[in-house]
Amino acid sequence: TMPIRVVLMRGSEVLYSQLHTYQVSVADTGTATQFLFTDPSISIPIPDRKNIQMFAGFDEGTLGR
Repeated sequence: TMPIRVVLMRGSEVLYSQLHTYQVSVADTGTATQFLFTDPSISIPIPDRKNIQMFAGFDEGTLGR
């Protein structure tokens, strides 16, 4: 189970932050494994300038935040 956090920011304003648990099947733990993750809840507003950033990574934080 992978704890994946997705964050969408405009400048210092957090537009979206969600921690997901995602199941990944790993057949061989001795090699790299690729997986695809999607979050259909994200809605990116049309920016008036280039100030939107998206971050995704592993997070051991509290679920639901």
